[in-house]
Amino acid sequence: MISGFALVLAQTLPARGIAIALTGIVIVFAALVLVTLFISVLPGLVAISQKVVPEVQDRHVPEADSRTLPPNHSMVAAIGFVLHTRVQQQAGASDPTDHKH
Repeated sequence: MISGFALVLAQTLPARGIAIALTGIVIVFAALVLVTLFISVLPGLVAISQKVVPEVQDRHVPEADSRTLPPNHSMVAAIGFVLHTRVQQQAGASDPTDHKH
């Protein structure tokens, strides 16, 4: 036997289904609009907060020198040569047609 509450619930839900669905759609749509607005306003809020509370710089880290060192071409050439010879050695060791004795 169905209880009185279950009978009332079973009769009410189909009749109000469209209203409940529309209410849910409106709530979800409103929440998505609010999230979109918050995300679009967020860069402005960050800019304002940077003016009020500037970013703290660590005093113990030395600042990088504005001059850049030129590349050491002989060092780059040596590293390239070593890498090239290692790759050639590995390729030669795995090649079964290599007849080096």
